[in-house]
Amino acid sequence: MAETDGGNPSPTSEPAPVPAPAPVPVPVPAEPGPTFTIVDLGKVLVGAMTFVAALAGLILGIRAEIRASDDHGRAAAEEQRVAETRRRAAVERTYFYETDTAAVVVNSSDRVMRMRLVLPDKGVWWDDVQPAPCHQVVIPFEELLASMKVEVPSVGLGPADLTQLQLVVTDPAGLVWRRASAGGAVPAPPGEPLTGTGRIDYGEQWMADAKSSPVCTAS
Repeated sequence: MAETDGGNPSPTSEPAPVPAPAPVPVPVPAEPGPTFTIVDLGKVLVGAMTFVAALAGLILGIRAEIRASDDHGRAAAEEQRVAETRRRAAVERTYFYETDTAAVVVNSSDRVMRMRLVLPDKGVWWDDVQPAPCHQVVIPFEELLASMKVEVPSVGLGPADLTQLQLVVTDPAGLVWRRASAGGAVPAPPGEPLTGTGRIDYGEQWMADAKSSPVCTAS
């Protein structure tokens, strides 16, 4: 023990504590992440291309259906137009004209057309005046008046009334047309055929004298 100047022993100095070293963190190894290889990239590209191809095929299929539908619609419309043109042509080739003494009814088409001569204001008509295809018939006015006088004497027709004669034609589709001797065919008003009591069936008698028409046209 060391002594001090007063003869008293001095305390022994103890060494200062040394601080403990800080713990060194141990690195934790990172977990391995997903790997993206060329094979994976190829699969993604193949999938994308498959989707695009399927979408393109769907679009092309829809367009093809639309085109087919449009083509069918145009074809149907064209068929209807052709049928209407032919039907109208057959009607236009069926007509009549008047001479000083007779009505001449002509069917210059190759179709059977139902016809009748009518007087709309009088409400009377002569039925079955329909020459065969490519034929015409001449009906004297006096025979028209005589037949009506016998069958329907109350009507009291005279020669002046026959200036109002019209020809009513029923086309192959069942549509009814009217035409005057100097005019074109027009659709008949609703209600045709005519109704009433003034119907005369002298057609067979007149048709027996039918002659070939000057012109015969296919329709």
